[in-house]
Amino acid sequence: MSRRVQNRFALTVLLVFVFLLAACGTVGQLNKTKKHWQEQDYQWIAGQEISCKSSEEGCNQLHLLKGDACFRLAKQDVEPLAHYQCSAKHLNLGIQQTSDWQLKELDLNRAQTYENLCESLRQWQDLERGQRAGQVTGLLLQTAEEFLAAEPGNLAAIYFLSSARYTMLQPELLDPSDPQTLCRQLKGILEAVEANEPRAQGTRYGANYNRLRLDVSGARQAVPGCN
Repeated sequence: MSRRVQNRFALTVLLVFVFLLAACGTVGQLNKTKKHWQEQDYQWIAGQEISCKSSEEGCNQLHLLKGDACFRLAKQDVEPLAHYQCSAKHLNLGIQQTSDWQLKELDLNRAQTYENLCESLRQWQDLERGQRAGQVTGLLLQTAEEFLAAEPGNLAAIYFLSSARYTMLQPELLDPSDPQTLCRQLKGILEAVEANEPRAQGTRYGANYNRLRLDVSGARQAVPGCN
């Protein structure tokens, strides 16, 4: 065997070894993370670094689990800003990397994950001010559009999309430069809310739809020329 062939063979073996080592590392981290998740040790999960590549098996689940852990901690009012930022980042990465949503044993599915991502962004938005808040609202709007496209007719998706659209109009509501366009935009939001509010009654989103409808309706009345 020539030296060139020997070197090529050695390089191939090394690459295979590195690949297997990386794969074992991701799978091992995932198994450990699942164990902590089952024990509700969300602090441990939230503190883990995730450095795997999106192509590695289990990488998507690591992001979903960390995002879920951060979301639960934020809901418990444990450093809410940091943990909502964490959940928004990792739930989004998990969604983008996931094609197979057979994760029922983890109580994670696409619709619920999107819902938690949108709620993370909405809460994060409320903790920011000025331009930064507007940037997060833009992320919420984009995410809600993706949510609705993936889960047509989903009440949570429609609510988050309508809420984000309304929030984006706040600067214009304070100082209308084009009342007619603003009226049309408010009317579109109100129609979407009113069309789906009957389905929302008796669900977790019933109060949200009612409050948003009242807010948008009140805003329309305050804009000159709206009817």
